[in-house]
Amino acid sequence: MAVERDGALIRDILGACREVRAYVGHGGYDTFVADGKAYRAVERCLEIIGEAARALSPACQQVYAQVPWRKIVGLRNRLSHEYGDIDYEEIYLIATVSVPELIETLGGKGSRPPPT
Repeated sequence: MAVERDGALIRDILGACREVRAYVGHGGYDTFVADGKAYRAVERCLEIIGEAARALSPACQQVYAQVPWRKIVGLRNRLSHEYGDIDYEEIYLIATVSVPELIETLGGKGSRPPPT
């Protein structure tokens, strides 16, 4: 049961990561900052990623030990509770550097369950 749930959560994370890539697009930082809807959509996707990460079993988190799970969950908490302290540049860097790395680490397909 935990493996099925973890698999679903990993798929949710990967789906939200793909959405982040789509919202950021190829326009660069200035285009991203100018598009308030894209910025808010990316923030929301990062919250979803953090919430799904928080719900993963410790065993699944250990399988992907190289992923900074605490930082991901911490970012979700900051976005939800300390949103005034988040800046565009930080979100853009996360969206363009960390999210693609997360996709690569988790396999990018979203169709395979995490190994047990």
